[in-house]
Amino acid sequence: MNILKLSVAILATTIASAAITPAFATDVQPYIGIRGGVSSHLYDDDDKGFSIDDETLGSINPFVGVHFGVNDFLGFSAEAEYFHHFKKSHKIKPEHCYYSYNCRESEVDISINGFYVNGYIHFWDKSAVSPFLGIGLGSSSIKMDPDDLQDNKSSGSFNFGGGVDFNIGDHFTFGLMARYTILSSDVSAVDYLGTIKVKF
Repeated sequence: MNILKLSVAILATTIASAAITPAFATDVQPYIGIRGGVSSHLYDDDDKGFSIDDETLGSINPFVGVHFGVNDFLGFSAEAEYFHHFKKSHKIKPEHCYYSYNCRESEVDISINGFYVNGYIHFWDKSAVSPFLGIGLGSSSIKMDPDDLQDNKSSGSFNFGGGVDFNIGDHFTFGLMARYTILSSDVSAVDYLGTIKVKF
């Protein structure tokens, strides 16, 4: 998978840059924060014979990291992020309905949990408005209840995207971001997230 190989290379480069940056950094700040918003999912399961298209799940994602400011223009950060996507009582219908009995809707609770190791490149790092690009690798666990519709499983996942941070002083940041994620061979999503970050 060329995209995955490229993602691994970019993430490795970003984290390696963040690792060697302290020697050149003028500002090193650990931080904590939380992201929240919605995640628009596409789910296809050929084995089980149903799909979920453009389903919007809630998303809550706490994270911790370290930011390295190189100069007024450029900065790097590396972070660990936990993510939780969820929706209660979603109705799904099988894709292929040949008889009335197999067209019955089913009600499920959807939960997707996991973690990422993310790397970011920040531009105009010391400005009040700072755009950024990011990429991450991790793992995810997908669960549907009742679980007879889908086997609970874990798999590798990755994301890439970007956004803009609004820096308020030296210690507080509010941000907006969008990113594309692949959570398994069956599930992909686009996340639309707001961020609150506190730097120390």
